[in-house]
Amino acid sequence: MSKRFSLWLILIILACAVPVVSLWAQKDSKKALENRRIQLLKEIEDTRKELDRVREKKQSSINELVMLKGQINTRESLIGNYQLEIEALSTRIKDMTAIVSSMQADYNRMREEYARLLRVSYKNTANYNGLLFILSANDFNQAIQRYKYLQQYNRYRKKQLQLLEHTRVSLQRRMMELQGIKVEKDSLKQEEETMKKVLVQESDKKNQLVSELQQNERQLNRELKEKEAASRRLNRAIDDLIRREIAEAENRRKRERDKQLADIRARNKANNKGKNKPEPEPEPEKPATKPANAAEELGLTPEAVALGGSFSGNRGKLPWPVARGFISENFGTHNHPVLKGIVMRNDGINISTRPGEPVRALYKGKVTGIVTIPGMQRVVLIRHGEYLTVYAHLENVSVRLDQMVEGLQTIGTVYTDTDNDKTEVHLQIRKGRQMLNPADWISR
Repeated sequence: MSKRFSLWLILIILACAVPVVSLWAQKDSKKALENRRIQLLKEIEDTRKELDRVREKKQSSINELVMLKGQINTRESLIGNYQLEIEALSTRIKDMTAIVSSMQADYNRMREEYARLLRVSYKNTANYNGLLFILSANDFNQAIQRYKYLQQYNRYRKKQLQLLEHTRVSLQRRMMELQGIKVEKDSLKQEEETMKKVLVQESDKKNQLVSELQQNERQLNRELKEKEAASRRLNRAIDDLIRREIAEAENRRKRERDKQLADIRARNKANNKGKNKPEPEPEPEKPATKPANAAEELGLTPEAVALGGSFSGNRGKLPWPVARGFISENFGTHNHPVLKGIVMRNDGINISTRPGEPVRALYKGKVTGIVTIPGMQRVVLIRHGEYLTVYAHLENVSVRLDQMVEGLQTIGTVYTDTDNDKTEVHLQIRKGRQMLNPADWISR
């Protein structure tokens, strides 16, 4: 009987422990999905408030369309997140159902075993009196052994009863947990269906808005040309800065070489007076060859090269230039949101945000440029070794030229185009002359 009790105890321990171990990974995944859902819901609410503010003018605009498309994309992501959560809950329900079924079977077997034990105990109690059983012993030692046997038997019965009760409570707790998961799943399904209905409404609104905007094609073309001109002016300013940095690096190398040559000639002059053997002068500089990389082209110091390596090591983990917002225009070429057959080019990304939002540096570095460009407003350029980050559409700037800044340090505030109710920051990342997609560098 003792072996059987031990077997039941092991089964109960496993029944309680296995669910905990097997569900740990699921709970971690569930928490991540919940956090993602909360974040997406917050983004949707923030965008909704901005859309309501833009719609107060009762005049359709590209910015409203862009924000609405961003809202639709976020809502689609949210629906996808709901589906993942529901799938995860379905898996948990399946696992929990198997656990409850197993525990129920164990509980039924234990209850039957305990019932048999009680029947045997009742029969023995009816036929024998415990005290007489002890007193009828042949000697004192036998009486002691019989007394200990009765104590052990009573303890076993109590343990069986406690084990049975523990199993019942555990089973009840698992059943309640299973019911809670089912309720949660049903609730998420309802939320998902609601989001799908809203998504259909927003898609219809987007199509209606596109039709309204297409009626004003001439103005849209004019705005597009102004935007392209502003982008060209910005690129020229960036290219001029890079050329200036390269020229300064070449001048530094020339000055260092001239100084080295002057020092050698001065020592040779002194050696000639003392009739010592003169030092050989360095060979004339060979014609310039194409630098092997951006660091060499810019003539970076070892510290600057290390900074670039540190910047590169944070690819995909850099913070956003604003605390909240969404990407309203992606990197590279893409179709115009309204004009058919028109392809737009963006050398960075545009991030739509709230009016007055502080703009922050992505990483520590040195401010190498502050310029004002029509259509791009105030622009700040920060050098991170061989990498350069560019922040445009700033209302004002709170840093100075050649200032060292830290990551997340405020460098200014975002500009708001009141005519179009558009508030966005333009972000570029370059490695030497190469343009990179900032969306690949900032955190998701």
